[in-house]
Amino acid sequence: LEYRHLLNNQAANMFDFKRTKKALLNFYRVADLSLFGELEPVIFAALGALIEYLQLTQKDNLPPLTFPKNQAAQKYLAIDSATYRHLEIFTNQGELKKANLLTVIDHTVTAAGGRLLEELLRYPLLEPKAIEARLNLVSACYQNESFTNQLRELLKASLDLERQLVKISQNQASGRQLLMIAKSLMVAQEIKALIANNNLPKLNKISQDLPALAELDQQLQIISETAPALLSKGNLLKTGVDQRLDYLRNLRQKQEVLLADLASQYQQMTKINNLRIKHNNLLGYVIEVNKNQAAKMPETVFRHRQTLLNAIRFSSHELDQLEAELLKAEEEIWQIELAHFERLTEAIMQHYDQLKQVARILARLDCVSSFAVLARLEGYVRPIIKTDQKLLIKGGFHPVVAKFLPEHEPEFTKNDSYFDQKERLMLLTGP
Repeated sequence: LEYRHLLNNQAANMFDFKRTKKALLNFYRVADLSLFGELEPVIFAALGALIEYLQLTQKDNLPPLTFPKNQAAQKYLAIDSATYRHLEIFTNQGELKKANLLTVIDHTVTAAGGRLLEELLRYPLLEPKAIEARLNLVSACYQNESFTNQLRELLKASLDLERQLVKISQNQASGRQLLMIAKSLMVAQEIKALIANNNLPKLNKISQDLPALAELDQQLQIISETAPALLSKGNLLKTGVDQRLDYLRNLRQKQEVLLADLASQYQQMTKINNLRIKHNNLLGYVIEVNKNQAAKMPETVFRHRQTLLNAIRFSSHELDQLEAELLKAEEEIWQIELAHFERLTEAIMQHYDQLKQVARILARLDCVSSFAVLARLEGYVRPIIKTDQKLLIKGGFHPVVAKFLPEHEPEFTKNDSYFDQKERLMLLTGP
């Protein structure tokens, strides 16, 4: 109900099976729906309608979408929104908004790790094998504190690779996004080496799953460390990448010196010491002098451009020529950098799925290492997973209540709990 104001009603025929089937086949460029696996017709209808809605709203900025996967219900615990709300997993209904499970246990160091942590809480695992696999990763981090600290420092530099990929796929990227992707790839390789150097068998699989992407990494090394947020600002590439670009940059710098020399020449000619050459977004380069000195500007050399309250602006033939050369150099610089930018974004899109995998693995490492940090801080222990329908907790405590006890209250009193097929109910009473 709380999301109702965000919903847009669509026509019923948008969910027609024949229509949605055509949308799916065309979008994924396949000939048969069998490639999607065994899905109910209603699921195909929902997927096709979603594709059509995205095409309608995103137009040419539709991001790459992987093949839909059917999340097996038996793998995850199904929890409805009311239960999440009452258990205060993500939010708290009282005055203390931060008194919820997610906030209390979140020790992730990246935005992607934080998003994945929330996803893990929304889809708790049911299969013992999958639970043990995750616990093995946490255990490897818990038992190797020095490694975990180094890992988390590296992760802080990964710069949300997932979000940068979205921007590039939607043609909203700049040199800054390319630089962030380059740094994230470098971090991934450093983490791969860190795992190998620490001889951690439990982390070998996750390390092997990290794509190398050495060629793409090498291509991205041409990005300047000071790449701007706007491509039009220039300075996208390092010096030495493109000879023509280096020549034009040097020419631009010399022209700026020539502008300064020209201003000095005009000062000597007119005896106006405060004569300045300035750039105006509307007029371009202009020669500006105080209003009471305008008479010293000979009409044979200077022509009037603009009168201000306290100043008058002029131009000259020499200044026009310099400006034309400068604009020509700027335009060619822009074209060269744009060509390199388009080539690099195309290379990134060719490795989109592998980069998504890198982003997912970095987020996963952030999560499991944060669990290890949490366990060390709060004294958590690894549970023993069994399938005998028994639950034994020794010295258990509520993580949220324990964290937000009033200052005058004593520490949380830890309790033991035991449940089996006979003892399945416990009655808790107030003080």
